[in-house]
Amino acid sequence: MNYILTLVYVVCCCEFFRKCAGEGQIFEPLVLEFSDTTTTNNHQQNMRRLPQRQSIFKIETCDSMTWIPVERREALKTIGQAHYCVDVFHALITAPDDSDLDNCDGKNMMLLAANIMAEFLDTSPSPHAGGITSDEVRRRFVWDRPVPDGVDSSDVDALRIPFMHVRCAGHLESGQPLGMYGIGTNFVKLTDDNYEYHLRSVAVHETFHMFHAEVYSYVYPELEDKEWTGALALCAKEANCRWYTHGGNVGCYDYEGNSCPNGDWSPECIDVMNDYPETPIPGLCFQRCGCSGPTCNNREMLAEVWNKYHEFTQDDFTSPTGHAIGMINKTRLVEEMSKTENCRLLLNFMEVGNTILPLDITGDYLINDDLCKVNSHLKFRIGKGKFRKCKWASKKKRCNLKGVKDTCALTCGSDGPCVDSSLKFEINGVKGPKTCSRVKTRKRLCKKRGVKRTCPVACKESGNGQ
Repeated sequence: MNYILTLVYVVCCCEFFRKCAGEGQIFEPLVLEFSDTTTTNNHQQNMRRLPQRQSIFKIETCDSMTWIPVERREALKTIGQAHYCVDVFHALITAPDDSDLDNCDGKNMMLLAANIMAEFLDTSPSPHAGGITSDEVRRRFVWDRPVPDGVDSSDVDALRIPFMHVRCAGHLESGQPLGMYGIGTNFVKLTDDNYEYHLRSVAVHETFHMFHAEVYSYVYPELEDKEWTGALALCAKEANCRWYTHGGNVGCYDYEGNSCPNGDWSPECIDVMNDYPETPIPGLCFQRCGCSGPTCNNREMLAEVWNKYHEFTQDDFTSPTGHAIGMINKTRLVEEMSKTENCRLLLNFMEVGNTILPLDITGDYLINDDLCKVNSHLKFRIGKGKFRKCKWASKKKRCNLKGVKDTCALTCGSDGPCVDSSLKFEINGVKGPKTCSRVKTRKRLCKKRGVKRTCPVACKESGNGQ
């Protein structure tokens, strides 16, 4: 089932891009409208709702958010089609005034998206590689920014600030108009037994795209996504036809110039390729169609690779059609990336961890605003066993193992007093396993991502708790 859903999702992503026969690249991305009646016109009959989403954030009408300058509020309504808004540190999740929104679980999805966006925004406040802090990242998304003199609500370019828009049947990745990125709830069939899990995966994936486009590609040269330069782009060329090829691309060649099959997922692109043949370029696919340009291809690849390396979800992704590698899990990913020069550079970038990019995404951002009721983001170890994450604790009564319930309070449903984890855990960028006793004597560790959640008492006593 995971294989099928992953494949369907990749194929659907390709349909965002209109085929083109113009100079070199793709025309504007489309909002994808679904025609399958089981997923668009028959929500109520097939509804499988998310459990009621807990969140510290609230859904309000956008008009009620008077902290947003009036020109921006009017532009949200008229250009962004936004009626409902969620304030996430003054960044926005929006949704239209749609009578179908409740039927497609759109409001619950808004709160899930808000929790996920908060996790992307709330990384360590200390400077990361590239000299950027969480506060500086947030300033790129906040909607209370003053409006320049002479600008009215119709000036889309002057008012542009990125935001995430939730809708029942639609999806947008371009950042236009007005800075809009979109999550369509119908990317996952409402009849799927794992509806919540897969919808969260889609929300993480699309939020990652937005942050890559608006922040990561500018801060880190390795992740530049406008040209075929930088470790990410060059790794994509090395990986093409070997262990990663976007499912919507056709006419693909590996880094040595050998062609490779990639299925028939995009017959329109095949028609364009036949009408407008190109000279093959090693490591690339036909450039006039699909997701073959650097912006689309490399954002999609980084989202897949980063997700799999840090295991935000359990889904593996598929290697190119017909390749013997099969599904790509973390072990296979590291093995393949270690084989070529630029993929090794990208792998090192991911391993070091001293970046503003998220290291764990759960969708449960500070439930009830209480650090004692959430999961640790860090990998922990029981005795001399392997280091694990809290998602591991959700099976086979593992919450009963010593120290797990205190470390994974949300997963295990802990209702006891606020205590520190008694287990050893790993902190990204810090050598060797640590304990909360060690954290208490080294106050600066509380500023590292995930430590406050793991050692709420020690960090509060050290003056670094929230």
